[in-house]
Amino acid sequence: MHLVRSLLNRLSWTWLLRGLPALTPEAFGLFRVVFSLLLGATLLWNWEGDLPLSIQRDVPIASLTWLRDLAATPSGIVHVQQALLLGLVVFAAGVYSRAVFVALAVGFTLWFSLLSLRGVIHFLGPLPMAMLLMTVTPWHEGAGWDRTRTRGTRSSRISPGFAPWVLCLAFAIAFLAAGHAKGAQWAMNGTVRYHFMADADVAWVPWGPWVAARPRLAVLASWLVVIVEHLAILAPFVSPRRRAFMGLVVGSLIVGFVLMHNALWPAWWVLLLGFAPWHLVRGSADDQGDGRVSPATLAAVPVALVLLLLILPVQQIAASTLNLEAGPFLSAYDMYSTTYDSPEAFVRVNGQPRFRIMAVTPGGEVNVEACVRADEPAFHALESALETGRQGGVPVREGATRCAREAGATAVRITADQRFFDWERGATGWKFHDRVVGDWAVGS
Repeated sequence: MHLVRSLLNRLSWTWLLRGLPALTPEAFGLFRVVFSLLLGATLLWNWEGDLPLSIQRDVPIASLTWLRDLAATPSGIVHVQQALLLGLVVFAAGVYSRAVFVALAVGFTLWFSLLSLRGVIHFLGPLPMAMLLMTVTPWHEGAGWDRTRTRGTRSSRISPGFAPWVLCLAFAIAFLAAGHAKGAQWAMNGTVRYHFMADADVAWVPWGPWVAARPRLAVLASWLVVIVEHLAILAPFVSPRRRAFMGLVVGSLIVGFVLMHNALWPAWWVLLLGFAPWHLVRGSADDQGDGRVSPATLAAVPVALVLLLLILPVQQIAASTLNLEAGPFLSAYDMYSTTYDSPEAFVRVNGQPRFRIMAVTPGGEVNVEACVRADEPAFHALESALETGRQGGVPVREGATRCAREAGATAVRITADQRFFDWERGATGWKFHDRVVGDWAVGS
């Protein structure tokens, strides 16, 4: 047993935690404030109202009846979000921050679970698990009310640098999983061109179709994406100075998601805090000279912490191997991993008509597609009926009418869009847009 403990201790400070940054109380306090602000931004960006049972998706966590009932309770989710905002204010001020963060981690886990009932979890990234691991962080040692109350005494064997380091580790493992989900064939196909074209209508900039019209450039860009996603795993194990540079590189992909796909996912920006050069804030006596903590500090790290950290890679290996999607903790991170052998294959999938199911209410039109999609067989039957030109079939009326009634609608209107893709010119547009293909009164 003593030999095992010795080996684990050596593993922790010679390899696993070798990149742990040395933070002063001032740097740690600043990190806590910025971390709180970005968590608050994530909360506000993804602010959710009620989730009626009819639009909740059939996901693994939906087996928790109490969670589904809470999501459907009027203002239930709103009250959870308001409590989290208040907790973030107290935490940022450093008032009983260690206990408050434990409460926040539990509260955010609840909120992440509620959001998972919508069926999409990629926007959360690995932040839910990272926050639970960060509960062991000595938050009270950062500048703030706690440090003033304790007169600056330090009692924890865990370095304050553990908090940003865990964010970096979680980000790196998730990026490695995303790269694994894509693979070499994804890069050789120049797959970025297909995703750029698919999202061209919502992109912030027009560069995507320009790249799509240049196959060789698309292949090069695809290889760069896959390589960066794989190399990100090195970030937790290098010095903080080198990690900051790597943060600029991986951060460029996150910026690319926003510009090319309109995918602004604040939770991933929170994780990028793990790459920031916090060690530069006033310097630390524990700094080896390259921003890392001293071997003596690493040697004091509890063995239990090393074992705890193994949760991240183990759960990711399981999720990627079994292709699991079980929010808020398990994901293979296969977003944008779909590839196509040719532009023709892409068009066969993405060039078909897309339908929107709207409930017409006295206050305007309400999209009830999520409600209809909750009954997946009925939704597919509805799509099939519309694509073959049958507007009055049973799947259409039963599925859409039921959801429209729940929204207080007087009528149902189904509109369709169909896009075209010009690969030579690098352009995309609409063959038709907002074409009404179905329109009937509720109850008729």
